[in-house]
Amino acid sequence: MKLRILMLLLAVLAPGLARAQLTYAYDSYVVGRTTNYIATVTNYTGGGAVTIPSGFFHGLYFYHVTAIGDSAFEFSDITSVTIPDSVTSIGNHAFYYCQSLTSVTIGNGVTSIGVAAFTECPSLTGIAVSAGNPAYSSINGVLFNKTQTALLQFPTSFDGSYTIPDGVTNIGDEAFEWCSSLTNVTVPASVTSIGAFAFADCHTLTSMTFFGDAPATGFAAFARVGNMVVYFAPGRSGWNPYGSWPTTVQISFFNGFGFAFNNGAITITNYTGSVGNAAIPDAIFDYPVTAIAAGAFANNNALTGIVIPNSVTNIGLQAFQNDIYLASVTLSTNLASIDIQAFAGDVSLTSLTIPASVKTLGVQAFYNNVSLTNVTFLGDAPSLGNGTFGGDYATIYYYYGTHGWTNPFGGLTAVMLGAPNPPQIGGNAGVISGNFGFTLIGVASQTIVVEASTNLTSWSPVWTNTLTGTTTNFTDPQWKNFPARFYRAR
Repeated sequence: MKLRILMLLLAVLAPGLARAQLTYAYDSYVVGRTTNYIATVTNYTGGGAVTIPSGFFHGLYFYHVTAIGDSAFEFSDITSVTIPDSVTSIGNHAFYYCQSLTSVTIGNGVTSIGVAAFTECPSLTGIAVSAGNPAYSSINGVLFNKTQTALLQFPTSFDGSYTIPDGVTNIGDEAFEWCSSLTNVTVPASVTSIGAFAFADCHTLTSMTFFGDAPATGFAAFARVGNMVVYFAPGRSGWNPYGSWPTTVQISFFNGFGFAFNNGAITITNYTGSVGNAAIPDAIFDYPVTAIAAGAFANNNALTGIVIPNSVTNIGLQAFQNDIYLASVTLSTNLASIDIQAFAGDVSLTSLTIPASVKTLGVQAFYNNVSLTNVTFLGDAPSLGNGTFGGDYATIYYYYGTHGWTNPFGGLTAVMLGAPNPPQIGGNAGVISGNFGFTLIGVASQTIVVEASTNLTSWSPVWTNTLTGTTTNFTDPQWKNFPARFYRAR
């Protein structure tokens, strides 16, 4: 059931003069037992900056503003407009010939932009998306998502760009015709069609960026726009070329990370960002990041830390070689292999945890990491290439219950962690070959430390040994130098 109130009333609403100059058409509809009251902006009689309200009380009821009607702001002297999230449609000729209009902020609810909605707005240099919009927006050449997290860096400037809100499926005929100050336009994957003359005579339009498949275009949709370059997301269809533009470029940078698309997955190929501590995204354009290519981060003097997401399964040849300031590395928990010299020459790296998923460490994978003090393995011993830890001075740590370990391992001392019980002192304590001693019982490869004390308060280590079997003998050649001496093992 739909109840129409066909009234055009001047809304006298606070706050602000601009709201008092907006005229509305009122309507209502019923869902179940609930009546919903909605309003459409039909006219505006003032100028300057306009903020359209998301809703207001009219009489006894609260009305949500859901649409900007046909020709609502046509020929007006407005300089800027903010459209709330409640608005779902912008009507035909809604902002036609608004020659002073320089900026528009669109809410996250807009799904349609009507015929000639912004035609002949020659001062319009940019249209922003409200913070709640899931579309993308751009600032100083960097594309942002709804939480203002930097997503993409393109080779062209995005100053003064326009971003179509995510959710819009059709850009109407002549929608932005003669918007001669627009320079760059980004289009979400939701857009499937662009109407006739939609961007015609946008003479300064130099690039358009699309995140979905190539939309269908009406007659002369981009007529007389100049030397425009089309950028498109990887894995999308309908490009090369698009319309009459032979220059189409697949987007290959994501927040400073260069990438390549291959069979539904992304490989990181290089890094041009200046951020010292970087985190590789786990997906780009909804495709998982699964690999880091050979040399992708090699010889990078800016990188101080890297987080590799759990989507990555392989790190390529020399991927992080000679990153001399790289001090922190977090590896993927699904990583299967680390290739030849992947982290070689990373002289600032002090510690590293290798996930249980890793099965192979390549030749000289961590070669000459002179500051590396400890490497902790969470799973079984991986296979090693020649010189995996060559030139290193680290200690290898591994956990009780894992398999394949030797001491040394890869030329480095290996120490077991997490043995289930403390070592036990056997019952045959006494003088052995002139020295006091006793038998220790533990588990194979367990490292045992014996500490001594004269007062049961202060303890000092006097002996360390790694079991080759399950027992070993301890003797103390210094026992006669003390009136009394106590021992404990850990």
